[in-house]
Amino acid sequence: MYSERFNYNIEENKLSELLKKKKSMGIDVLDLTVSNPTDVNIDYDETLILKSISHPDSLKYIPNPKGLLTAREAISRYYKEKNVEVNADNIFLTSSTSEAYSFVFKLLTNPIDEVLIPRPGYPLFSYIAEMESIRIQYYDLDYSNEGGWKLDFDSLKSRLTKKSKAIVCINPNNPTGSYIKDNELNELISICRENNLSLICDEVFLDYDIDIDKKSIFSFSGNSDVLTFTLSGISKICGLPQMKLSWIVVSGNLIDVEEAKSKLEIIADTYLSVGTPIQLGLKEILENRKSIQNNIKYRLTGNYNFLKSEISGLSKFELLKAEGGWYSVLKIRGDIDEESLAYSLLKEKDVYVHPGYYFDFKEEGYIVISLLVTEEIFIEGMKRILNYLKG
Repeated sequence: MYSERFNYNIEENKLSELLKKKKSMGIDVLDLTVSNPTDVNIDYDETLILKSISHPDSLKYIPNPKGLLTAREAISRYYKEKNVEVNADNIFLTSSTSEAYSFVFKLLTNPIDEVLIPRPGYPLFSYIAEMESIRIQYYDLDYSNEGGWKLDFDSLKSRLTKKSKAIVCINPNNPTGSYIKDNELNELISICRENNLSLICDEVFLDYDIDIDKKSIFSFSGNSDVLTFTLSGISKICGLPQMKLSWIVVSGNLIDVEEAKSKLEIIADTYLSVGTPIQLGLKEILENRKSIQNNIKYRLTGNYNFLKSEISGLSKFELLKAEGGWYSVLKIRGDIDEESLAYSLLKEKDVYVHPGYYFDFKEEGYIVISLLVTEEIFIEGMKRILNYLKG
């Protein structure tokens, strides 16, 4: 009686079952996967945040498919600080980046059409795609010690079909932390032009550079060469996932942009999902984002630098270069079963990590850890992991 979209395997795997069991027993598990900034002792300006969402006009309902103009103008100023001119009229507010993906997929695809997604990547895409009745084709990111992570354009081109409608980019990628480079953008534009494709770029972690020259960082929101949808939001930019406000920036040539906007407005008008209080408070929250961003970046860089120092000189381990974002990838050399390793670490050392397959790594031997975890938990957790693997 239910839609075939929901033919998911909802049974917990062994790792999840063990985590649940340990927590129910009151065992103190060192969780190195936490990505919720409100749950890791990050300092927030509580007075400012609460005041910003207490505007008297929050008692009024003024529906606008794109979102309130004051909020869109605040987002436009955010991009202007990055030297990108974004017209507020080209911005659409959504309640989350997931909803933004859903809107863009609705706009661009018919059932069983395809979008190309990077691998490794965040597993959420497959669920959103299935709920939109479309299919995913994966293209690869390859890693080398010399150049770090790069887009594998041969794999991308080989997976193009007549059903392909868009290429999804994550800038920087989650979990690899790799930013898109100028030459990669140029190649993506060329492929899109040749195959009549759109670009969808997720930039939620854009502001969190860890180990990269800032001059190498750019936003897709300024791309005018092909129809482009740039996604972001305050879940990461301001460390406020509970406030539920994200956005889509539409860019490209004028004719394509205007047609896309007219159709996207119908989709947005159908949902009107963003709450008024956060729209009214967005200007003040974005203007004061540097404080929370600095607190988060201090945590990220501190944990990353600790990890680099601990891994240095250990032949069995390799810390893959992370240019930005909230995660780090550790490669364990040798014949490693990721799931068994993650299970053993949780069972024997009370440390919880993500096995690499969770993010669709092409091969075994990876674990993914969050750099957002409190310093004390991160240091103790990593020491337990390294001591276990050295044993």
